[in-house]
Amino acid sequence: KNSLPPSFHVVSKQLISALIMRFCPLLLYIVRKGGLHEIAPTSDTNLIVSMMNIFECFIDDFKDEKYVTNLSDLDFRAQIEGVFVFSCIWSLGGALDSRSREKFNVVFRALMEKNFPEQLYTDFGVPEELFVSVLTKPFIFPIPKSGSVFDYRFIKEGKGKWKAWQDDVNSAPPIPRDIPVNQILITTNESVRVTAVLDLLVRHGKPIMLVGPTGTGKSCYALDYMLKRMDVNTYKPLLISFSAQTSANQTQDIIMSKLDKRRKGVFGPPLNKKFLIFVDDVSMPLKETYGAQPPIELLRMMLDHWMWYDRKNIVPMKLIDLQMITAMGPPSTGNTVTPRFQRHCNVIAIDEFNNEILNTIFSKIVLWHLDTR
Repeated sequence: KNSLPPSFHVVSKQLISALIMRFCPLLLYIVRKGGLHEIAPTSDTNLIVSMMNIFECFIDDFKDEKYVTNLSDLDFRAQIEGVFVFSCIWSLGGALDSRSREKFNVVFRALMEKNFPEQLYTDFGVPEELFVSVLTKPFIFPIPKSGSVFDYRFIKEGKGKWKAWQDDVNSAPPIPRDIPVNQILITTNESVRVTAVLDLLVRHGKPIMLVGPTGTGKSCYALDYMLKRMDVNTYKPLLISFSAQTSANQTQDIIMSKLDKRRKGVFGPPLNKKFLIFVDDVSMPLKETYGAQPPIELLRMMLDHWMWYDRKNIVPMKLIDLQMITAMGPPSTGNTVTPRFQRHCNVIAIDEFNNEILNTIFSKIVLWHLDTR
């Protein structure tokens, strides 16, 4: 189904197809067979759909005819390229752990060069049918050379520009003097990135899954976003935490108790609001004999059909204006979710902090402590 705005003419569509054909097959091969490790295993289709989801989040402006008429063809192309590159990094590379992101970065930068280095083909063992052709037109505005491709965000102005996440960290306000220690949230590269990608996807109604080991602050980022940064006039938070004992009936009751009846057989949040459901530890519920997890199947049914059944009268209830963020530990702990549920979500991995980030966090806390005492 072609949902591109009418302002995308034939040339733009060809450009998008060409970009996809250049980046995706090779990157997918490298993610799957190049020795890279995903914190949460994803499927190829899921990654490509995630990419299109992020891409879609950027094209609101192109639906506005005034905006498009003020753009030159060159700017239009530059913006499409920038948006595509950003989407590609945060979908195909979104679920990778930090060590794999470094390899991903090398290959991704090589794809933006005119000639792809032969050496990389042999390093990763790429089969010949996936070799990429020589770039005919260079990218108008490539990512800055320093650091990793994950260190920059794309800002859509004129030709578009790449801005380091670190700038946001540097401009973050200092820690308030009277805050309790357990509520301190230090702004780091990681938190800025996750919050920004979260915000982008939430505002466009896409489900998100945050995956990472314990203590990386998945729930913190989500709660901080939902309680402090989210647009309160549109979204209402609904927080659920799963445990091993959670049953499907409990889950349904918790969510249904918060919904209003809009009209016969249709349930949703109060008018002109949307519920943002945050499910913490979504992979915790115990598996039944044959491996099903009923609470997760219930959420999957919601994302698939936007409908549940009333358990007393066995009549369908339509659900409207709901959105979901989920958080879970890495599936390697033995707690997994079904791929049928996961395929709906954009997976964002939050890996163990590296020393640089830990230094930032601890030095800021120590300075704050010395400052306030």
